Amino acid sequence: MMRSCLLVALCALFSVAQADIILPKAISSNMVLQRAPQSASIWGRTTRAGDIVTAMLDNVRYRVFSNSTDGSWIINFDPQPASIKRTIKLGDADEQVILSNIAFGDVYICSGQSNMEFTVVGSFDNETAIPDSANYPNLRLFSIAEWSSLTPVNDTINRFSDNSSWVVSGPEYVGGPQWDFFSATCYYFARELYKAVNIKGSSVPIGVMETCWGGTRIEAWTTQEGLDKCGPVEPAEEFMRSMAHMPEAIATDTLSAHTRLITNRRHARRSAMSTVDKNPDPQTPSVLYNGMIAPITNMKVRGAIWYQGEANVGNATNYACRFPAMINDWREQFNNYNMWFGFVLLAAYREGGNPAWPLIRDAQTAALSLPLVHVGSAQDLGDELSPEGGIHPRNKTLVGYRLSLGARATVYQQPIISTGPSVADIIWPVDSSSTQSVILRFASGSSVNQGLAMKDTSGCSDCCRNINGSALTVGTSDGEWRRAHVTVSPVDYLVVATVNDLPAGVNVVSVQHGYEDYQECAIYNSANLPLLPLNVTRF
Repeated sequence: MMRSCLLVALCALFSVAQADIILPKAISSNMVLQRAPQSASIWGRTTRAGDIVTAMLDNVRYRVFSNSTDGSWIINFDPQPASIKRTIKLGDADEQVILSNIAFGDVYICSGQSNMEFTVVGSFDNETAIPDSANYPNLRLFSIAEWSSLTPVNDTINRFSDNSSWVVSGPEYVGGPQWDFFSATCYYFARELYKAVNIKGSSVPIGVMETCWGGTRIEAWTTQEGLDKCGPVEPAEEFMRSMAHMPEAIATDTLSAHTRLITNRRHARRSAMSTVDKNPDPQTPSVLYNGMIAPITNMKVRGAIWYQGEANVGNATNYACRFPAMINDWREQFNNYNMWFGFVLLAAYREGGNPAWPLIRDAQTAALSLPLVHVGSAQDLGDELSPEGGIHPRNKTLVGYRLSLGARATVYQQPIISTGPSVADIIWPVDSSSTQSVILRFASGSSVNQGLAMKDTSGCSDCCRNINGSALTVGTSDGEWRRAHVTVSPVDYLVVATVNDLPAGVNVVSVQHGYEDYQECAIYNSANLPLLPLNVTRF
């Protein structure tokens, strides 16, 4: 009897001593790891602290000691060329884990609020995009469910309904119920980028990591150190009270949409976790960075795209500091100061004459002062008939495409036009006559200024000939704004805005393009990219 008890005790002791390798959700079969020149990393922990962990990448062995306190480890591979069908075998003294169908390519993060969360199934092109998604086996997807935390966490929650981590692009993951998965902007960006870089014999796998939460403000996505660059943060309670006084559709994005989201099945999965009731309000500063960005900062990435700003529409001045600060913050946290960053200039949205929408767009463009930052404008893509409300336009295909142009031009050095036209200087009227013209002059040597034309936002040039559809407004010294008659001379690279019947002594003092909540006409170039918002005062 004593001998049997001793054997049982020894077996129990041996069982306790067995070490397990525990991997975060971001490390799995089918994943894309960042290719050269970066050195890709994988990480995790072993339940027996201090163990040696070995990784075999094909036939090359890497070994590290796990941390003697918590068993954590990280392995940095030698820079790898773009490649597919790689295998990683992980092992410690007791266990081996095999990760298959690994690709080395370029990895991008997709983040923001509900317009990034807006799924492929709700987009205009869903009927063709979803079945077509099976045609890109080296496009890989990873989706992170909502999670907020007062402190940085080590792992994420999978958003896919079958609890998959990295998956190969296909209808079962690109499709799905609206507001569930997968992000339309993220997918269309990745698909267009994948098609553009996998040409002429090139083969570069693309991986995208979706991490977004509807109705959330930028402060929640930034570390405390990043927030400190711009002064005190408005408390979440004050923010939510201020949103209650915003136009209904904005409040819907922030409040009602959030209520809807927490009832769907990914939140049902989240509620099964024992600590869910302890999670702070998602508007609390830094909590979404802690819960949804911090767990993946060991991942080497090539860039990120960002679709957010609606929840900060009430404080544009603050956003003009917070947005560049967040970009710098992420680059620091990922230890990647060459991280390319693309963002979406918010779409046209009719908010009842409130001037906040143009101001937040202005604030967004402050990020263009940073290197390796690209703007994909959606200002001309308003969609008042969207079933999800005008604040959620459905033309995410074009949004993703425009974002991909920035990556193609900057990251991949492709000779394409990636931005809209750019004004070189403005010629103001020299007299006080009743008819005065402002001339916008565009540099003739720049490809972005080729093919200047005024069109309405559905592509109709004739629709803008009426002064009420003008792309430009002119401010006058009597405090009025007047729609201008606009003529475009693409050969001369000039756009002329004329106002007639001015009262005696009234002069033109400013000019605006797209400086309104809902833009209906815009100046485009030959690549069908619009001129960014322009608001210039003469003095």
